[in-house]
Amino acid sequence: MNNRFSKLCIVAMICAVSFNSCIGSFSLFNKFAQWNANATDSKYLNAVIGWLLCWVYPICGTVDFLVLNTIEFWSGENPLADAGKVQNVMGSDGHMYAITTTKKGYEVKNDKGELVNFVYDKNNKTWTVESNGMSQVLLQLTDDQNAKVYLQNGKSMNVKLNNEGVTAFRQVVEGNAFYAFR
Repeated sequence: MNNRFSKLCIVAMICAVSFNSCIGSFSLFNKFAQWNANATDSKYLNAVIGWLLCWVYPICGTVDFLVLNTIEFWSGENPLADAGKVQNVMGSDGHMYAITTTKKGYEVKNDKGELVNFVYDKNNKTWTVESNGMSQVLLQLTDDQNAKVYLQNGKSMNVKLNNEGVTAFRQVVEGNAFYAFR
């Protein structure tokens, strides 16, 4: 590498560390660092791998700083979001569920192979559940602190997005409170 490029990388890294809360999540850099930290079961071998691949860190940081974080800042979407990431979760019913992150939300697959998709529509600010060719809006974000939740009986409820609002909603769903539906 030439001296000028090295200086540019160093300046970009200093700026990236200084301004990281304002311009993006540094997904590429963080994913590479996480991979490096967990490449093997030995922290010593991971350190050796890190030293051997130390030249990758400034490249990842520079790409994040100049390209990916700029896209994330202006579009509001992370180009390296965890789409495709699968997490296995044991449900309270004793069944295992594979939850896959998608670009639009989440895909949930039970141990019988049945699929349910939870999809976020950015334009309408709605979360919808989709299963067996049917679709139902679950909730709509009305602003940063409130949501309109659609209940199974076809009615809706405005819920404040705080502890009190969630508790009130839970009581309605569990049948422990009276609520005047709109």
